[in-house]
Amino acid sequence: MGSDLEGNLQVGVIPGLRGWNLSGEVQLQPLEWNFEKGMAYSNMGYENGHLQIPRSGLYYVYSQVAFYLPSCEDLGSQELSSGVLTHNVYKRMDSYPEPTPLLAATKSVCESGVGDWHVTISQGAIFTLVERDRLFVTVNKVTMVEHVEQKTFFGAFML
Repeated sequence: MGSDLEGNLQVGVIPGLRGWNLSGEVQLQPLEWNFEKGMAYSNMGYENGHLQIPRSGLYYVYSQVAFYLPSCEDLGSQELSSGVLTHNVYKRMDSYPEPTPLLAATKSVCESGVGDWHVTISQGAIFTLVERDRLFVTVNKVTMVEHVEQKTFFGAFML
């Protein structure tokens, strides 16, 4: 089986602290992805951090984000005092004004309180998507994301 509709994005340049407002609440600000180079993509659109679905059907949606914290002793200065990382995939639809959560995951870091941490969160599932749906990824700690295409990526393919 399979289809010619697939897309795979690798993390691009992400400005520091993007996705946070002054009150410290997480906003649904999509990660920005490098759509021009890297692993293959075919017949999927991309705009402003969103992967655009070209045709209605069943899709496998997947995302992996790798995080790096150089020192658990700097946890407070990294604005991660809770020690929890979040990684979410959302869908935007023309028919509904608010983003709909598709996938959500969390991981604790620095449980022992010492050393550096490499944490990877991977998730994927099958969804019915409609033409013009837009998918995007958010994390709660953008500055800790590793910018390596084999570690941090996001995509979908039609089944």
